[in-house]
Amino acid sequence: MHPLPTRTSNALEILIADDDESTSERLEALLAAQGLQALSVSSLELAREAMRAVHFPVVILDRNLGDGDGADLCREYRARQTDRRVRILMLSSQDSAEEVQFALEAGADEFVSKQSGDAAIVERICRLHAIACQRLSPDVSTDAEAARLRALAECAILDTGAETAFEDITLIASTLFKTPIAAISLIDANRQWFKAKVGIEVEETPLEDAFCVHVIQHPKDVLVVADARLDARFADNPMVTTAPQIRFYAGAPIVTSDGFALGTVCVIDTQPRELTNDERLALQALARQVVTLLEQRRASKEFEHSINVQRTTEAELRRREALLRDAYENARDELCTSVATLRDSLASLSSRVGAELSPEAKALFDLSVNSADHLQRLIDDMPG
Repeated sequence: MHPLPTRTSNALEILIADDDESTSERLEALLAAQGLQALSVSSLELAREAMRAVHFPVVILDRNLGDGDGADLCREYRARQTDRRVRILMLSSQDSAEEVQFALEAGADEFVSKQSGDAAIVERICRLHAIACQRLSPDVSTDAEAARLRALAECAILDTGAETAFEDITLIASTLFKTPIAAISLIDANRQWFKAKVGIEVEETPLEDAFCVHVIQHPKDVLVVADARLDARFADNPMVTTAPQIRFYAGAPIVTSDGFALGTVCVIDTQPRELTNDERLALQALARQVVTLLEQRRASKEFEHSINVQRTTEAELRRREALLRDAYENARDELCTSVATLRDSLASLSSRVGAELSPEAKALFDLSVNSADHLQRLIDDMPG
């Protein structure tokens, strides 16, 4: 279990939504003994109002409230807040893999059956509280992690739809390693997101539940967990203790040519097993194929962007060319009109006073006529 952070206030930190008053009172007392202050409500509507009014790091929702299903409120909250700052534990009187899957798909971080007993429930609550107050993240410097996240963002891959090339890799991995689960996972700032997967339905998981976070901390190695129940890092992980009940895990890091570990290609089994050296090499080869796909995708996006920039530039050049052409034609027309007017005026003047001009004036007048004629010839030679 992760240690509780040092407590410095008596602020409300746990919301319990359960219409069984005796259960709520017992949980409140047990949490108070751990130094955690809880508020209990007995209906979905009261829980909704409490979550709007107060920031609770951890919320406990019973599936069977008098006025509805706690899973509905969980979905509603996750639709508004996707950063997982609030950890949600789903309670139910039933205990089945279907119930676990339903809770996780509704957006709960963990599920626990009331049949497990108060002590087990409180242990889960304390674990979630520790996570909410002291987020687990890859053990890297802030600058390095920021650079890694930028490299991931540049791939423009997160939250994209299914693509055959990626789906094929998980299918090959599941078949090759004979595991019921295989996935291509990418590690974002707050979540593990699956680009492709076989054998699991969820689209993402919190970072603190992600085996793959441990893989990207050591980008040159394949992480192999033969039996997660015997590994202190994962023994209390809800994906080990509940569905899908992970036992064996092997993950090869997806490392870009720039050296950034973006995620993993992983295979998972519900039975303990080992990984041979040849299998390690094969898993790494699949991870390299994912890198190739990601870098091809990034190159394609960059090429598409450059084409769009080129098209925009060409459109702007055409626009400016049209403006210049219009300005040129307008100037030519105005100049042609002015010269024609000048020639007409000179012809009129010649017919009226030409015979009266002195030789010197007549020479200047003829020069003006010749200049006007020359200017007209120049205009006539202009293109357009």
